[in-house]
Amino acid sequence: MTASGSVPANFVPLVDKSNMLHHVMPFVAGSYGAAVLILGSLALASLLRYRGARRRLAAIEPRLRRRAIS
Repeated sequence: MTASGSVPANFVPLVDKSNMLHHVMPFVAGSYGAAVLILGSLALASLLRYRGARRRLAAIEPRLRRRAIS
């Protein structure tokens, strides 16, 4: 036993916490990056579909044309 606590002098931790962040951080950053890219592409696709649907609806909507003519 050591004088500082109940941990033996030859104790080797199973996980080196000082080095864990270095090994885990790329996976965390990669997963967050993938989530941002996927959600961003879905948002962009839905925005483009919405705009296209509004244009198609405006092309066939008779009420809007009557207001513009008169």
